Amino acid sequence: MKYKELKPRPKMGESLRNMGYNPRFAMADLIDNSIDASATKVDIVVAGKKNQRDPVTRIDVFDNGTGMNVQCAEEALTMGSDTHKDGKSLGCFGMGLNTAATSLGRRITVITRNHRDKLVCLVYDLDVNATRNKYTVCHRS
Repeated sequence: MKYKELKPRPKMGESLRNMGYNPRFAMADLIDNSIDASATKVDIVVAGKKNQRDPVTRIDVFDNGTGMNVQCAEEALTMGSDTHKDGKSLGCFGMGLNTAATSLGRRITVITRNHRDKLVCLVYDLDVNATRNKYTVCHRS
């Protein structure tokens, strides 16, 4: 038999975004990632207009967890990432960060570092992927 690798298309991110993820469960999934990284403190900052009818423009999740080097951050933003979670974690399929975050917005920015490495900033943006017609992550400095 002959096998050929098929890469995900940007449409996959769009379809997962629209699967009906409950915002409370999405936030719980993001907080669970912080807890998995041994965070003892998690802060959530929600930005937007003061009128409740206007949409939230940004949600930031800050934690004091162990952080990630660039390879781990790339893996975390890969659909179906090869994560090593224990039985206490919410996630086990390597889709939580992407599906949870994109159910809340169209762009994920991960800024992290572990105790030895420099600061890492990666951006996964559904609109950029649609324009490029590729599943991509942007490295920012």
